Amino acid sequence: MAWDELAVADSIWGQGDGPTRARILLLQGCFALEKDEHREAMRRHEESARLYKADGHVHHQAMAELNLGISLVATQRIHEAQIILQKCLEVFEGHQDHKHSAYAITELAYGHFALGEYSQVLDLCADSLGRLLGDTSSLERLEI
Repeated sequence: MAWDELAVADSIWGQGDGPTRARILLLQGCFALEKDEHREAMRRHEESARLYKADGHVHHQAMAELNLGISLVATQRIHEAQIILQKCLEVFEGHQDHKHSAYAITELAYGHFALGEYSQVLDLCADSLGRLLGDTSSLERLEI
């Protein structure tokens, strides 16, 4: 879905129920991430997570917060990112979501990389890769 299409969806459904609005915000935040607009991405992902939380959608909340963590790492707010990403990892593991667990671990590794903690980066990357390759049925071909 292109940014313009998402803007139309927002104008139609954006004032709808919490999960619908949360999904639109999550997608808009992902587009902002793609354009390296981290402040905008953070704003949208924080709001998305808040809406998902209000409706009790813990797993979706964690997905929004995972994206928030990506922007936090990119803007050198490493400690804050690590706390959020660790919570996301716990949610994903609780849902046996190996794919998103691996993504959370990869983002934790980026934080350690930014801090120059390279041995931890290698360990985390190995863990992430092991999780992804342990369950390739949930992955798209490009992800593999």
